[in-house]
Amino acid sequence: MSIWWEESGTGRPVVLLHSTSADAHMWDDVWEPLASAFRVIRLDLRGYGKSPLVAEKSYSNAGDVAELLDSLGIDGAAVVGSSGGGRVALELATIRPDLVSDLVLIAARPGSRRRRSWRRSATRRTG
Repeated sequence: MSIWWEESGTGRPVVLLHSTSADAHMWDDVWEPLASAFRVIRLDLRGYGKSPLVAEKSYSNAGDVAELLDSLGIDGAAVVGSSGGGRVALELATIRPDLVSDLVLIAARPGSRRRRSWRRSATRRTG
């Protein structure tokens, strides 16, 4: 795994997952206030910010987050996801519910982009 991440603070873990129009720095305004009360972890998903898109093998963003949490010894975190990060949070909660104690979704929608673009295309043809 070659994703960039950082952590700050102590206490109950909180993981911040950025939207697909940003990187981990979208959380800058809340980083220090959260770190004063929690152990806060943020990361750049592959292809965003400081994380390269390349991978040695197939991967999923949720799998990357799970691997990171496992490496940090975290077995239950509040996971906050915005937009595309919310989709990653939902997938993480599905594949590894043991890692997610609380789930906060901001403008998140389940499902894949491929499915939504298919629906838009079908709507244009029929309606």
